[in-house]
Amino acid sequence: MRSELSQPLPAEEPAGTVTVVHFAGSNLFLNGETFQRIHDRLVAIALAPGHTHLLLDFGNVEYISSAAIGTLVVLRRKLLAAGRHLTLRNMRPAVHEVFTVSKLDELLDVRPEDPEGGAARERQDFPIAYVLIVDDDVAVRHVLHVGLRSRGCYVWSAASGREAVELYRRHLDKIDLVLLDVTMPGMDGPRTLAALQDLSPTVCCCFMSGNLTDSQAQALLQAGAARVLRKPFAFAEVFDIVKRLSSRHCRQVVERWISLPSQGGDPC
Repeated sequence: MRSELSQPLPAEEPAGTVTVVHFAGSNLFLNGETFQRIHDRLVAIALAPGHTHLLLDFGNVEYISSAAIGTLVVLRRKLLAAGRHLTLRNMRPAVHEVFTVSKLDELLDVRPEDPEGGAARERQDFPIAYVLIVDDDVAVRHVLHVGLRSRGCYVWSAASGREAVELYRRHLDKIDLVLLDVTMPGMDGPRTLAALQDLSPTVCCCFMSGNLTDSQAQALLQAGAARVLRKPFAFAEVFDIVKRLSSRHCRQVVERWISLPSQGGDPC
């Protein structure tokens, strides 16, 4: 017997272009006036046809003002409304601390510099998929979390339906797929999916269960699940589903450089 039931899979398509913007110069001070002057340029880049993800490289930014952070929040809101995603990567410890102390790291996708650099940062910045794992079984969560991360996914884990809903509320603009256990104490899988659908009607969910009849599995699909996996399953099967439902691995990366006006030169 097949270990899964599913809705027809969509054909794999490119997930769009990721644009990485680097700021020209070194030891830059990013203040409100400076960032406001390049704001429209960044919006134009991010909203270009086919572009889905704007990634700002903060590796040479030494200081960022509260006004500049406010402009970033506005930029993120505009891109989110247009179905785009904003990431701030490669932050020096002092700059990253500004976001964590103000708790803006819970709103913005901010990532500290990676001492390993190169390939490690590429895996962090361009994950194959953003996945939320929801299962009350700690062993299942651990195996899936470690396995998916080792293969280039960005992963959140939740031990309950309520925790999953809160994580999804905070990161719904990033999460591609929810791997959701059917039977959990408190808020079970179907109730959790309903709550996630209230937040985003297009949420992509794959149910996991070790004790389902075919009619029960069909009912889960009718409730909006893209897949129903029967436990125990092979990890390779899960990873294949993650890739197929996300398709982020098909995207292209374009790099751009911008000169900050107050640092010399005009935006290019």
